[in-house]
Amino acid sequence: MKMKKLMMLLLGTVFTGALISACAEAEPVYPEAPETVIIEEAEETGETETAAEAGEETVGTEDQGETGETAEAAGTVTDPGSVNTGSYEQTSEEYAYFSLDQVPAYNGTQVIPVHEGMPFFTEEELDAARESYEYYEALDDLGRCVFAQASAGTDTLPTRERGDIHTVRPSGWQKNCKWERCHLIAHSITGEDANERNLITGTHAMNEAMQVYEVRITNYIKDNPDAHVLYRVTPYYYEDELVASGVLMEGMSVENEGEAIRFCVFLYNAQTGEDIDYALGYVDFTEDYIDPSSEEAERAKEEALENADYIANKNSMIFHDPDCSGIAKTRNSNRIPLNCSEEEAEQMGYRPHYSCIGA
Repeated sequence: MKMKKLMMLLLGTVFTGALISACAEAEPVYPEAPETVIIEEAEETGETETAAEAGEETVGTEDQGETGETAEAAGTVTDPGSVNTGSYEQTSEEYAYFSLDQVPAYNGTQVIPVHEGMPFFTEEELDAARESYEYYEALDDLGRCVFAQASAGTDTLPTRERGDIHTVRPSGWQKNCKWERCHLIAHSITGEDANERNLITGTHAMNEAMQVYEVRITNYIKDNPDAHVLYRVTPYYYEDELVASGVLMEGMSVENEGEAIRFCVFLYNAQTGEDIDYALGYVDFTEDYIDPSSEEAERAKEEALENADYIANKNSMIFHDPDCSGIAKTRNSNRIPLNCSEEEAEQMGYRPHYSCIGA
């Protein structure tokens, strides 16, 4: 009965997949489904262009599954935690609205802060999140993922290795296009495997960027057994295109009201060197494309680290000055180059290193 009341509260909360941008001045609108958008790589003209103004597409990624047991059907979980496979009931007019009209066109930067890093969760959602749950919205009429939301705790963490996810063919999936199957909510957080409501077609670059936040959430829960993190991931599509232009990721540590974890970011489903047909999922590779597993990719990352404004640790999400001794011993695979201001880094969920930032 208690869980039933919890889920009823959840279903009555405010979320349609469309949320309000920090800088948007337009009056709120109340769509029945997430607003869609297309992101296009900006031309090297020096002119500023928004994603909506670009009028064309961007890029995509995956969480490659190892061979293993076949996961349970979509809408189910492999580990403890309650799952609601119905639809959210829109009962409030206070819908938030996230507009991508003022999101810059993709220029190689994978992650940008939204709403000054403050998630769009309502007080009711945060209150309900003191108990663990998982929710995966049903696919839309085009077979596309809509959003996934969870209050993650120790009881939602997986108890076995991830199973095979290759039985799922997300919308827009095409063979030989170097796509990856991206979990909206990672297996490491809720134990989900081949859940069609939780896997989208994406680029390696976006998938890798998502993992930074997934690692932080998982580590926090493991270190704080009584804690919860409210987490939501919403893919955005342009009109009837089958591949998402990007995802909005929101997360907040519940019991301490975001003191430990708080972020609201948009991740472009794009990758340098890939010219993507978002309508059908086909990809052409340009001369700028670099295989992520190649030595050339390693050299490119070294160069990016050398030219970065700050360098962050993937596991701790603490960012440092490039010359800080605190980051020097961190292996390159866990080092993240950041080209942004200190304020923007914090809005993306990173924390400054106490001895080198602002000291």
